[in-house]
Formats: sequence, C-alpha cells, structure tokens
Amino acid sequence: MDKVKILVVGCGRSGTGYFAKTLQRNGIPATHEGIFNLEKELADSDMQTPFLCESSWYAAPYIDRIEGLTHVFHLVRNPLKVMSSFYRIGMLASGPLRHISQGYPKRYFGNPNRPAEKIAARTEFVMRHREFLQTNGQLFEPQTETGRLDKYWWHWNQMIEDKATKTGASYRRIQLEQLGNNVGELGKFFGLRGFTLDVPPQNLKMNYRPRKMPPTVLSEATYELARAYGYPHEYLVQ
Repeated sequence: MDKVKILVVGCGRSGTGYFAKTLQRNGIPATHEGIFNLEKELADSDMQTPFLCESSWYAAPYIDRIEGLTHVFHLVRNPLKVMSSFYRIGMLASGPLRHISQGYPKRYFGNPNRPAEKIAARTEFVMRHREFLQTNGQLFEPQTETGRLDKYWWHWNQMIEDKATKTGASYRRIQLEQLGNNVGELGKFFGLRGFTLDVPPQNLKMNYRPRKMPPTVLSEATYELARAYGYPHEYLVQ
C-alpha cells in the first residue's frame, strides 16, 4: 500500500460511510469525511493533505485537484433509492426546515432543553449543505424537489467520472447493491487478501421522520446513465 492514495466517492446516501467502516474492518485505515466535509472551507492546502484512503461524497467537486491521487473508487446506488433517501431528509427541499429539524419542527424548536447555540449550529450546517449543492451544480434550479434530486444523482455521478478521468488515477465503479458479489475483485482493487463484507449496508439516518417520495419518473439523462451503470429497467421505475 506504499504511495497509495485512494478516494472512495459517490452520491450522498450511496454507502461511503458504510464502505469506510468495511475497509477499516479489513485493516485499511480509511477515514470517512475526515478531510472532505463541510466543517470548514476547503483550501488548496487540503488538496495536498496526505492520506491512505478517504471516503466522502463531499470530495466529488475536488477530485481533479487532489495531489497524488492514485485510485478512485466510485460507489453508485439506484437513483430512486438515493432520491428517496434524500427526499426523506429534505436535502433539496424548497426550504431548509425539514433538514434542520429532521422532520419534527415542533419537537425540535419547541424543546426548552435544546440550547440556542445547538439550533444555530444545526441551521448553519444545513445551510452549508444547500450552498455547497448550489455552488457545485446549481442543484436548486429545477422547480420540483424530485426534479432537483434527479438532477443531483445525474450530475454528481457524471462529475465523478469526468474528474476521475482527468487525474489519470486508477478508476473503478461498482454498484452498492453488488458489493457482495464482487468480494474478490474488491480485494484485488485494494490489495487485500481475504477481503470480507461481514456487515450488510445499513441506513444510518433512521432518526428522520418518515416521508415517502411521490411516484417519480426519472429524467432521460438519469435513466440512461443508470442503465449504463448496469441497472435494469425494472429497477428504475416505481
């Protein structure tokens, strides 16, 4: 693993956190959003930070600026699943209230034991997300929330491909749903013998209030990219 610099990247809600933990259990000291996150403004010096393996969906806009990058591992997930998960969270909703309060505004803002500074910090965190998504793709332009989520899935994955190609790094794309069928290839990609997936992917944001996405027809661009990624037609219709 000498002189290796691996970036695991994909859309949010596509398993980057889960995969970082999987790599850790296999002996690779992977970080999850340890470098690429929204806690601070990224500078050129961050692109030079040494790391063995960083896993973060926030890294997508910066792929072609990361110094010494040797491998890009691109996780993809069914667009309808990504869209549904972000719809529940309210990531690209018209307003930030649902995302801030996790879908429980009365309980969140009405809690007398919740310090004002925590509310302010949570609000700032959500607003940074919205600014980040708009800056890196004008993702609030479509009129409907599902339209914005559709655009996000297409744009983020296409951006990852385009920028990874510019780096000259080794590029590998795989469906989150097919990780278990590619254990041998994963071990080879990461230079590991006996690579295991001992824990299935888990939803780590169950604390958000349920919210079912309305019936959605994917745009032609998103549908065609998902098909190119190997998703059959029946997986892409509700």
